[in-house]
Amino acid sequence: MRFEKCFTGFGLLVVAGISACSNSRSDAPVRPAPTDTIKVATAPLTLESTDSAFISEPAALAVSRTAIYVADVGSNHVFEFDRSGKLVRRIGQKGRGPGEFVSTSSLAMVGDTMLAINDPALKRVSLYEIHRHEFGRIIPLPGLSLGIAATGDTLLFGVQDLTHKTSLARVVLRDGSMKQLGPIPASISNNPGVAASFPFGVAAAATSGYRVGFLGSNVIYHVDENGALIDSVVPAIRHRRGVPTDLAERLAMKGASAEVEAASTSSLITMARLPDGRTAVVHMDFTVERTSVTGKAYLSTISANGKSACIDLLIPTTEETRPMFAIHLDTLFAVQNIVQQKSSAVSTTVAAFKIPNCL
Repeated sequence: MRFEKCFTGFGLLVVAGISACSNSRSDAPVRPAPTDTIKVATAPLTLESTDSAFISEPAALAVSRTAIYVADVGSNHVFEFDRSGKLVRRIGQKGRGPGEFVSTSSLAMVGDTMLAINDPALKRVSLYEIHRHEFGRIIPLPGLSLGIAATGDTLLFGVQDLTHKTSLARVVLRDGSMKQLGPIPASISNNPGVAASFPFGVAAAATSGYRVGFLGSNVIYHVDENGALIDSVVPAIRHRRGVPTDLAERLAMKGASAEVEAASTSSLITMARLPDGRTAVVHMDFTVERTSVTGKAYLSTISANGKSACIDLLIPTTEETRPMFAIHLDTLFAVQNIVQQKSSAVSTTVAAFKIPNCL
């Protein structure tokens, strides 16, 4: 996957905030793929679109037993499709009122009855009642959040508050109670510049308690329901780069060019608990080469006890645009726009991958 180098408001986190850029360079270097590539479970599904209802850039994905939900950057809608790819409806619109969004960074299914829609710009989550086709509660968040997960009637958020002290928030839907908990790694909390560029946590349920990771860090933390640290694990990896060791120096450089500031790195994209207690982790590994950024997506799984891991199964994705991921039961789903080379027409596809148990 190759992108022209482009940067968003997330600063030096080149890859987590990269806008999808379809002007790929044919001469950009490509690293050879490992032989252990996760297999596509079924042929990629093309989602229906119309002139007035199309996805300009997928921002988030959620999958239920009967539906596929895709948040779109351009329109601030969430599109609902059935599992055959037929467009069912558009949910929400651009704005700041109830049922409106400024940005949609993540989606999560709450059972089969509700869709949680996270808007980090407004620091809130909107709950959409699927069967009634209407919005319910709005949940304000204590800080910025890109990641969201659901377990039972509890929502988990990887968050960053203004004091850089909170990595995880938990909301129990039945009573609306919220608790902030979880550790901030010293490598992040001790450096304000790093904290500003890598502030966002990604949370998931665990067999007991929760797991939380950070976009630019390889460490996965395991905390109990009160937020006390149980342990941490650095999954055995081949390709993941984590935070560049000289990031603080790069951040301190004033007026430096993008070529100097940019660094090969990795971004934690998705983390979820599987039905058997394992934790699935998706990261994207990015390499900056001249004027292009090359990205590859990998899947790892961590055992329930955190003692072993399957490492770096390459997720086959195309080179045109950035993919977004969701995990439902034991299946990984990837959504991305595909650019047809001859016609330049754009279509949105969803691919499904059965997550293997190699532990």
